[in-house]
Amino acid sequence: MTAHVRILLGAILVTAAELLLKRGATASADRAALLGMAALGSWYTWAGIGVHITAMVNWLAILRRVPLATAFCLASIQQVMVPLAAWGFMGEGISAHRWLGITLVLCGIAAVARTYARAEETL
Repeated sequence: MTAHVRILLGAILVTAAELLLKRGATASADRAALLGMAALGSWYTWAGIGVHITAMVNWLAILRRVPLATAFCLASIQQVMVPLAAWGFMGEGISAHRWLGITLVLCGIAAVARTYARAEETL
């Protein structure tokens, strides 16, 4: 699996984990508990934790192949995918400022990815 595919997979895993954790947190919102501990009673929360662990293992594999600065910049696609998934699957709103931020993040990722691709071609 190429580094780019692993980075995209990691972003998908983190996005899924965040959606599951949100669902677990809101499923237990009606129960009063210290520090949101009631969310630990939801299978959504445990699934989210499991997916986060899988994403971490994937991240470690990425770091073996890609310089940290590059991997970290490319992994910021999560900052785009999470709000888009929350909007698409949970009906959460995205403000105009957030849309602008998403656009700027995508431009930055494109710049880093292009530079990384050129560097790989020279190797």
